[in-house]
Amino acid sequence: MAEQTQSQTQETKPKRKWIKWVLILTIPLIIVSGLLGFYFSTVANATDDGTILMKDVQTVTIPSFTINLADAGHRRYLRTQITLEHAEKKLVSELELKGHRVKDTIINILREKKVVDLDSNEKTEALRQELIASINEILVDGEIIGLYFEEFIIQ
Repeated sequence: MAEQTQSQTQETKPKRKWIKWVLILTIPLIIVSGLLGFYFSTVANATDDGTILMKDVQTVTIPSFTINLADAGHRRYLRTQITLEHAEKKLVSELELKGHRVKDTIINILREKKVVDLDSNEKTEALRQELIASINEILVDGEIIGLYFEEFIIQ
């Protein structure tokens, strides 16, 4: 009889040790995971460094248009569709009011370009920055933060 009680207590002791070790390892792991999740979720939402969250960004698309390029002796055309990206809600109404000025500015800049001025990614990026700067000179209620060519065909 005494042997049975000793064997029962020996069987329960290893089970209790196993459960004890699982709890010792699991609880701190859960706490650390929760703290890391909280930390990274607050860091991801912080905009102290001046970055703009993608959910705040709005776009305005300028419909596709065709212009003559400045190549002498050749009839070269550029067909493009441009999307402007901004973060100011007031800018939507300003872009509607000044849309003709924005498009005129874009056309005037593009008309001065030759095919040689647009034949590489670096030159296209320089054009993008030039267009953003020129458009931002017109705007009062905000600024354009991105300009994307949805269509860019030279013929």
